[in-house]
Amino acid sequence: MKKIVISLIALFLFAGPGCNYIDTDLNVDPSNPSDAPPNLLLPAAELQVAYILGGDYGRFCSVWTQHHAGIDRQQAGFDKYLIGESDLDNAWNSMYASAMQTLNDIVSKTSAESPYYSGVARVLMAYCLGNTTDMFGDIPYSEAFSGADGNFTPKYDSQEQVYAAIIGLLDQAVADLGAASSALKPAGDDLIYGGSTASWTKAANALKARYELHKSARSGAAAYSAALAAIDAGAMETNADDMEFAFTGGAQANPWYQFLTQRQGDLAMGGFFIDLLKNNSDPRLSVLATTNDAGEYAGSYAGQALSASETSDPTAALTGDAAPVLFMTYAEAKFIEAEAALQTGDTPRAQAAFEAAVSANLAKLGVDDPAFVATTTANLSLDNILTQKYIALYTNPESYVDFRRTGIPNLPVAIGAAGPNIPVRFPYAQSEEQLNSANVPTVNIFSDKVWWDAN
Repeated sequence: MKKIVISLIALFLFAGPGCNYIDTDLNVDPSNPSDAPPNLLLPAAELQVAYILGGDYGRFCSVWTQHHAGIDRQQAGFDKYLIGESDLDNAWNSMYASAMQTLNDIVSKTSAESPYYSGVARVLMAYCLGNTTDMFGDIPYSEAFSGADGNFTPKYDSQEQVYAAIIGLLDQAVADLGAASSALKPAGDDLIYGGSTASWTKAANALKARYELHKSARSGAAAYSAALAAIDAGAMETNADDMEFAFTGGAQANPWYQFLTQRQGDLAMGGFFIDLLKNNSDPRLSVLATTNDAGEYAGSYAGQALSASETSDPTAALTGDAAPVLFMTYAEAKFIEAEAALQTGDTPRAQAAFEAAVSANLAKLGVDDPAFVATTTANLSLDNILTQKYIALYTNPESYVDFRRTGIPNLPVAIGAAGPNIPVRFPYAQSEEQLNSANVPTVNIFSDKVWWDAN
């Protein structure tokens, strides 16, 4: 059944004007997808976000954080930070024109009488805004969805303003999801949590903790306290609470899998990441990476561009055709708690959260190794917490956020790099430069940090 649903929403999502494959009994205008009911809009938005997260956002970030290495063709250029504005067109346009526009439509349609739908949409909108501003800095939001009013050149809001909006969205989402009743209620059309308002509330609180933590270089102890308060309000409690999109394989394959099969030999495991796992006898190594042609685990360091035969490939664990795309996990929530507790002086809480975080990530990957957890978490330090979080965030763009805000782990600059350091941001999309040039900031990807990156 889920395969059928994904096929239908993919058709709905990517159908162009004039498409007449939408059931007319739903009273949907095929040339105006926003006219669709929320039970069609929600799965379409969820699928689009999963494609973006497991597509360009995830791939670019994984190369720059050296989970992966680009070893041939265009990916070899990305490995050395050769990225152009046009490379971001697809992700930017998909995020704004498809995902966030659809979520905005859901909120507009449902906030008055169906708060469960608007609550889910607000959580996803906050997530989309967070990912987008974390990569680009200042972005359109307050005027971003006013095309119907004739505004096709929205102003850019500062990242500080966008972050305030993100927290506001999550707070309102929790209120919506806690409403006494809702005329319409998501169920099977919600491909992430099946309509569970309790699960969405946990995700909202966990995401709030994430975005509060991001502000630590700006607001110090207040950010850590706010992150802990969000966790205490009721965040994820087990891996079963993970916010993820489960692909079904076959024609509905994970976007990582689609890329790796269509561009074989372009991307390999990163040398820094592989050596980190090898040097610590990490049991996750064999779960996440294959051996090379010589039967060894080996990665390519940034800019090294070893051949495909010399390097390990990603396994199916997180890049297989039926692998999930992870949005926010219980393990990440516990890593956030560990960092925030450590930074506020609550060592016992930090230790317990750190152990839970590592255990949760191992369990997510099917590994049961209490001795490794005990050894790995024995040294309670910021460097150790964030290094383990870096491993747990494999394939997740959040690892790029952590690296920029903390400098952990200490990643080497690529051999033959196009700049003096690992980029501190994405360039703005070429399509945005062409269509909204008066408002697009001029940025240097090597020196112009985003607002929260104040270290």
